[in-house]
Amino acid sequence: MNCIKTLLLIFLLNIGFYSFAQNQVMGFACGPSTFPTTVVSDFGKLIIDGKYDEIKNELTSLDPGEQFLAVVVLEELVTIEQITLSRHDIARIKTIKKSKSIVETCSGVDPNVEYRLKDLLKKKKQHYILKYTKFWFNECLKKQKAKDF
Repeated sequence: MNCIKTLLLIFLLNIGFYSFAQNQVMGFACGPSTFPTTVVSDFGKLIIDGKYDEIKNELTSLDPGEQFLAVVVLEELVTIEQITLSRHDIARIKTIKKSKSIVETCSGVDPNVEYRLKDLLKKKKQHYILKYTKFWFNECLKKQKAKDF
C-alpha cells in the first residue's frame, strides 16, 4: 500500500513540475473560437485597469510570452508618455531583446509556431506578431479610455 501511495505521489509531482515548467502559448485569436490566450487576456486586463507596475513586474517573468508582451506594452506606454522606465527596467528590456528564448504562438486552428524573442522584438522589418501586438495594445487603450469616461 505504501508503494502505491509513493508511486502516486511521484506521478502527481511530475505532472506538477511539468505543468510549472511549461510556457504559456501566446495568441490573440486561437482555436476555432478565436479567443485570446490567457496570457493575452491577463495583460489586456492590466492595460485596461492601468496596472502598469504589474506589467513592469513581468519583465522578470520566466515565461517568454509574458516577457514579450511586457516589453511591447511598456515601450508603447513610454512612447505615449504614460510611464517612465527605471534604468533597471531599460537594462532588462535590452536583455530580453537579445534573448533566444522561445515564444510559442497560436493563430486560429493553425499549428502553433515558435519564435525567438529576439526575432519577435526586432525594430527593423517588424514581425507581424509585433505589429499586431501594437494594434492590440491600442485597442486595449481605447477600452481603458471608454472605461474611464
